[in-house]
Amino acid sequence: MSEAEVQALFSEWDDNGDGTITYEQLAQLMQLLDSSFTDDYCKVLVTEVDKNKDGKIQYGEFLRWLLGDVDGGGAVNAIGQKLMASKIAEKEAREAAQAKKAAAAAAKARREAAQLAAKEAAESKDAKAAYEAALVALERAKEEEREAQEAYGSCTSAFAVAQNAAAEAADCAAQAAEALEVCLTASSSALDILQAAQEAAQAAEEAARLADEAAASGNAEAAAAAKKAAELAAKLQAAVEEAAAEALKEKEKWATKVNGVQIYKSVAASWLEAAIKEWVCGEGGKIGELFDSGIPEEMIKALEPCEVQVVNAGDKVQKFANIVASWGLPNIGINGKMIPNDYCKRWLVNCMKEYIKGEAGKIGEFFDFLESIKKGDLLPALEECEVAIKGADDKVAKFAEVVLDWGLPGGHTEVEVNGTKMPSQVLMCFLVDVGLEYIDGQAGKIGEQFDLLEKEGKGDMIGALEPFEVTVRDADNKMDKLAELYAEFGIWGEAASERFLAAVDVPGKEAIKTQFEREYEEAVAEEKGIRSKAENLAEEAKNKRNDAHSKKGERDNADAEAKKKASAKEKADKDAADANAQQQAMIAAAEEMQAEVNTAQEIQEEARRNREEAEADVAAKKAAYEQASAEAADAAQAAADAAAAQQAAEQKAAEEAAQANEAAADAEKAAQEAAAAAAAEMAELAAAQAAAAVSGTLVNGVKIPTDVVAKWIAAAIKELINGEGGKIGELFDTISDDQIGALEPFELKIKDSGNKAVAIATVISDWAKPSIVINDVKIAREILCRWIESAILEYIQGQGGKIGELFDTLNDAMIGALEPFELKIKDAGDKELALGEAVTGWGLPGN
Repeated sequence: MSEAEVQALFSEWDDNGDGTITYEQLAQLMQLLDSSFTDDYCKVLVTEVDKNKDGKIQYGEFLRWLLGDVDGGGAVNAIGQKLMASKIAEKEAREAAQAKKAAAAAAKARREAAQLAAKEAAESKDAKAAYEAALVALERAKEEEREAQEAYGSCTSAFAVAQNAAAEAADCAAQAAEALEVCLTASSSALDILQAAQEAAQAAEEAARLADEAAASGNAEAAAAAKKAAELAAKLQAAVEEAAAEALKEKEKWATKVNGVQIYKSVAASWLEAAIKEWVCGEGGKIGELFDSGIPEEMIKALEPCEVQVVNAGDKVQKFANIVASWGLPNIGINGKMIPNDYCKRWLVNCMKEYIKGEAGKIGEFFDFLESIKKGDLLPALEECEVAIKGADDKVAKFAEVVLDWGLPGGHTEVEVNGTKMPSQVLMCFLVDVGLEYIDGQAGKIGEQFDLLEKEGKGDMIGALEPFEVTVRDADNKMDKLAELYAEFGIWGEAASERFLAAVDVPGKEAIKTQFEREYEEAVAEEKGIRSKAENLAEEAKNKRNDAHSKKGERDNADAEAKKKASAKEKADKDAADANAQQQAMIAAAEEMQAEVNTAQEIQEEARRNREEAEADVAAKKAAYEQASAEAADAAQAAADAAAAQQAAEQKAAEEAAQANEAAADAEKAAQEAAAAAAAEMAELAAAQAAAAVSGTLVNGVKIPTDVVAKWIAAAIKELINGEGGKIGELFDTISDDQIGALEPFELKIKDSGNKAVAIATVISDWAKPSIVINDVKIAREILCRWIESAILEYIQGQGGKIGELFDTLNDAMIGALEPFELKIKDAGDKELALGEAVTGWGLPGN
């Protein structure tokens, strides 16, 4: 192998490119070469390759291993040379296969060259006649192309004009129809309606212009279609303008939404005035007079629940303010300032008390409160509203006007609790019932609400609300916990949260908390009153609605307006349908004309292709005629060259095959030499062990007989592991002082160890060589150490299965070599001495 090939082989296992191979990677490579190698045996072999003992294999160490130059490593050198021989054999085999493939290719090329030469010679005879025929065909193709161009040009110009005019007119009609749809939607803004009307006018003008252009083009069908589209666009424009005017007038009537119903601005203002006069000023019957005045029935139904709530409230002014504020968003825009809904509600209460009921100073008290909680920036916006009411002759009417000018969208909001959406009034009722049950002591209130939700098929809401019930129930201060829930769900708004829960100390904080508790008690009392009187008030409301049926003049007018709008829309829909039918007819005509144009274009294209093919044919025939003879000569020469190439390739293939065979023989020889070296190494180890088994073990420079070593091992196990004191002393009484001095350090080392079984096994295995031969099987010293430890644990300390666990990690040869010694220890009366004799019988050269 070349240096580059060896480097490439090394790089295959150098994963991160740092110029080294890990022990694990080299061990994996060895096991690929010999599957019988265990992990422990591979670790021993790899350690021998790592010459500088840095824990990694550098390129130089890898190269010496492949060349069989590892010091004292017969087996490791053998496996390295086996790898080198296999790679050389693979390379030679590849080169031989390539040479064989090249020879086959050369033979094929020679045959093809001969066939080509014969073919070219035959074709050259007809080349001149084919060239002359191609010239005639070329002239005929040019004439056909000219005729097709004239036919295509004559049918495209008129079609283009008609197609553009019809398409643009149809687009204008469609734009006008879209504008009409915008205007018929009463919820559109005034800007949207005005823009739609303008777009409709522009579409009508554009349709008229296109109709004139189509007439000028001379195409009667296109002119008629465009004219029809222009007429429809003009009609749609008129309908758009009419609908825009109606939509704007209708939109000006709306003020807010109450309980899901849009309320006229005039009705909302009248209801506010009547409510203040009846509930604040004590002028009874004002709301009844309003309901009897002929306002739409659906508006009466929407406003009646508000009346019921105020009638049953202890503080009607507060309840009225709560209802009006509930029509607004969490933050209401007043005179260019966004003010929290809760502050707006408190302002409404104090404003009515001061300017309608005559309780002087109420607004000033509220403004002082805002100053105390550092909300003075809200005062200018609210003061402007106060000044308007204060200076009005009719303060009730001005109050209603100011509130409606705030812009209150109304309607119930939807909230999400624990991932479940529900109406805000469901959440509010739940919080009230929690207060009634856990603060006021009215047991069963929450259960009643949950039963109602269950009947309505809203069990998912129960699951979302139950955790908050548990939170209040288990709280030490239930009032504070309920207040936190009100703030968390935004029921109070920002101001209430700050009033009751602010961490900073503000003037009057305790008074504010007392006021909240009072308001909460009033809310509980109000809830009780609403539940007890709901049935009577519902009957009263029903009677009022029956009286209102006789006064429905305004409702009839509204119905007439709705019918008028429906008629206008129906007419617009019909005009749009006519425009669509006309557009479809125009599309059909356009498609027919397009088909004619496509046919002419195809004829023209086919003529062009025929002419180009004829030109190409002429050129090809001419080239064939001029070169046929030369190519025939070239083909003959190519055949001769191919024959020579084939002969050279066959010769090269034979040489490379011989080289491959020689390389294979060398590889086999290297493998045999490596095997012989390994056998010699194993014989050397066996001889050394046999000598040690006879002469004894060298321990700290002193030669100690084998039987003494075996007895010392048994005594150490009995005394230091089994706890049989004095066993080592009894042995020392029978041996020489130099032998005692050599063995004593090991006794102390084992005695000071935390794991004495491991310590004894380590001491004994250190007296062996890195590898040891047992029953003709080479076993690493590390495995010997683990076997001694397992034998002590299983047969002396009684921990069954330890040797079996070790054998699960070894190959069959190692297991077969060690099993006889296991049986010998197992059957012995003195297992400690049997272990010592087994180990020393292998031959331990010592250190």
